[in-house]
Amino acid sequence: MEEKRQKLPSLFSKFAGSVMEKVDRDLHIRCFTKKQIKSITHNYNNVLGKGGFSVVYEGRLDDGRPVAVKKYNFPSKKKEFTKEVIIQSQFSHRNIVRLLGCCVEADAPILVTEFVPNGNLSDILHNLNAHSVPLSLNTRLKIASDVAEALVYMHTSQSHPILHGDIKPENILLDNKHMPKVSDFGISRLLSMNSDEYTGYVIGTMGYVDPVFCQTGRKTTKSDVYSFGVVLLELVSRKKAIDDNKNFLAKTFACVNIKFNRQEILDREIATAENMEVLDGIVNLALQCVKFEQEERPDMRDVSECLRNLQRTQEKKHLQEMVSSLQQSGFVLSKQVINEMTDNFKSIPTECFMGKIYGGKSGKIPSVAIIKMFFEVHSGLSKEFSIR
Repeated sequence: MEEKRQKLPSLFSKFAGSVMEKVDRDLHIRCFTKKQIKSITHNYNNVLGKGGFSVVYEGRLDDGRPVAVKKYNFPSKKKEFTKEVIIQSQFSHRNIVRLLGCCVEADAPILVTEFVPNGNLSDILHNLNAHSVPLSLNTRLKIASDVAEALVYMHTSQSHPILHGDIKPENILLDNKHMPKVSDFGISRLLSMNSDEYTGYVIGTMGYVDPVFCQTGRKTTKSDVYSFGVVLLELVSRKKAIDDNKNFLAKTFACVNIKFNRQEILDREIATAENMEVLDGIVNLALQCVKFEQEERPDMRDVSECLRNLQRTQEKKHLQEMVSSLQQSGFVLSKQVINEMTDNFKSIPTECFMGKIYGGKSGKIPSVAIIKMFFEVHSGLSKEFSIR
């Protein structure tokens, strides 16, 4: 630790020194040198993205692991850097980008995080340079539910609620299996459990930022709920939060909900008759999230539970469709037929990893095996199948 402190330039000694002490003592996050960062990024060769205060580069550690290297544009942004390290270093959740290390030796502070290979949700929803990537309703629901769980974790797992402050598709990264990871905590804020936080200037992204925050400077966990509600509307419509005519998506949905057929504004790829029950549930939840009065919005725990229930509904529909299809093909047999084939399961069963195997007869086939098994469909929902 003493060796690392000696490397800290005077510019960061007041802020970054205390951060690195916390990192070393509690979190085992690596402290990189300027030379190591140049090697990891191949001299800052591959730019992944640019923000208002930073540039993100692709890199690779000595052990071959890919990483994202975020370099602040200006040394004067040491306060934002310090805040981001402190906040992000507290997280340990599969749907939040993991902080691996930082560097305070360079001309501007640097963060090193895990690399998430499939870009961000905005690129996938609104790819202007190619055909849009197919996204099933199940996939979109899973993305929404996972992001909601990450926000519940941020709001409730620490001694103080932690706000993200800028929830939007650009800050939701996706891996190769479309698992989302929330990123970019540069404007996150620690809140006291007993008081709201106020600021004299508005930070955030238009279209997603809480209008109450814009008017009053009052920022609470319900501000993240508002932003997440807009993301939900974006997921089901594949439309941007603000279109080219400066129309706000949240307002458009509110008007459509009152005057017109909601289905007209939903993404046609998923707006099918069999999906409308779940889609209506998502839109209704989103409209609750974007209500103007903060007190009327649900908290993220309620939002997360609602999305899990919608997932269960969607999975149950798919299961019923699968069983119906199998029955029509003759693959699934009725319980009465199975009982006749096995003489009411009178043969002595043989144990296997799937369940119990019984002997049986089927027409001209003198001997068949009947496997009686159970499998978990979703938390507590079990179905029994007999397969010939």
